[in-house]
Order: sequence, then C-alpha cells, then structure tokens
Amino acid sequence: MSGRQLSFFTFPAEIRIEIYRLLLVHSEGIGSQALGVSLCPAILSTCRQILSEARPILYGENVWGMTVADIDGYREAFECGTDMASFLFHWSFLSPPRILDLRKFWVRLFANVNGLETITESINVRSLAAKVFSALSRHPHIDYLMIQVGFCDLDGRGQCYVLTDLADLPHPSKVDFTFVPPVLADYMRHRLTGAPLTNPLPMMYEMLETWATNFGVSPSYLRECCIAMGDGDAHLFKLIRRRIVNDVITKNPVRRTDMDHILYQSG
Repeated sequence: MSGRQLSFFTFPAEIRIEIYRLLLVHSEGIGSQALGVSLCPAILSTCRQILSEARPILYGENVWGMTVADIDGYREAFECGTDMASFLFHWSFLSPPRILDLRKFWVRLFANVNGLETITESINVRSLAAKVFSALSRHPHIDYLMIQVGFCDLDGRGQCYVLTDLADLPHPSKVDFTFVPPVLADYMRHRLTGAPLTNPLPMMYEMLETWATNFGVSPSYLRECCIAMGDGDAHLFKLIRRRIVNDVITKNPVRRTDMDHILYQSG
C-alpha cells in the first residue's frame, strides 16, 4: 500500500513555529560575532515560506548584545565607519536589511577605570556608547533593552554621564538594568518607557549638575551628591546640594533668588 507523501508543511503552523525556535533562538544574549552560539540560520534559505515564517523568530526573539569599552580594539571597531557598519562588525552574519528587524538588545558598558580618571574615561565610554545608541535610535520597534554597567569601577556620576544618551532612544516596552543603582535605574526606566517615577532624586541631580557646571563647582561635591542620589538618601542629598549652592553664592556675585529653583526643586 502506497503511503501519502508528507512534507514539513504538513505539520500545523504552531508546531513549525516551535521547530523554528529550537533551531534559531538562543537562550542567552547573542554577542559579538555570535561565537559559541549554535544556531541554524541556513534553514531560512530553504524556501520562501520558511523564510517568511522563521525570519521574525530569528531576528525578533533573540537578544542581540554588544560590549562598549574604552579599549583600543573596540574604539577602532566603532570608528571604522557609520554606526550601521559598526553594528555589522559585531554581527557579521547578518545582512544589512535584516538588522533593522532586530527587536531585543543588551548593551554592556565597560570601563576599566579607577580614581580621578573615572570621569575622563567615562567620557570615552560615552562617546562609544553614543554611537550604539544612535544606531539603536533608528530601530522604531525595540521591544526590550538590557543595559549593563558592570565589572568596572565607574562611579555613580560616571554612570549618569554615560547613560545620558539613552534618553534619545525610541521608547521600548521593557528596559532592565544590571549593576546600576536602583534609584538611577528607576529614573532611566521612567525616561525610556514612561513608567511611573518613584524617586525624584536623579532628576534633581541632573538639574543640579547642569546648573553647577556653569560655576565650576568641585567635582568632589557632585560626586558626593551623586552617591547620595544612588543610595536614595534624600536628606544627605539636600544637605550637599545646599552646600554647593552656598559655595556658589559665596564665590559668585549672584542673587540668592537665582538659586531658588535649585534649592527647592521637588522639595
């Protein structure tokens, strides 16, 4: 008795989707060059129907990651051309049109710094991170973003500085942070997703630093203030803020009323 010839498309669509996931989705983030990641993207070249069914899974369900570091090799990679060219340097097996289909990203900001060089090095890291964020800003459908500031000595003020450009990204539906002070993470999540802001200290610090830099305020004062902000210590933050304002008043011929918007913002 001759049997009926079966094909892959005999399976229900739900089963085909699960097969695609087994072949194309990695349980962890896919980093530079996808080294050590066992995927089978060749299945996309089988036929047009498989391509149309499987492509959204490969590009949309994996988390694509890259490390931004103040290391010559990384700097050269990001200076090799356009932002998109830099992306392709990291995920060399992706074709240019398909990179716009990516939906989930993690970005690891790495700065091997210490002591007084922290802010200087964070400026270098920020210049590299800005290229990544600039490229990400062209993705109108980012669903998930993970930002990691880890394995480094970057202090709270350096983290604030590096993360500033995140505010220019299109609004993802979910954002996670690791190795970032909870208060700062909450603030950045508010700016990126519109989630309710539970602590106003980061916003207050951002306004204070913008104002204070016009008067040459000591970085040590701002660092103390930023540490208090990261710890969520509103009382200490306001004490240091008042010390900064009083110091500016003493050294600069400005009226006390010019400082009111700094002293009394958000209480």
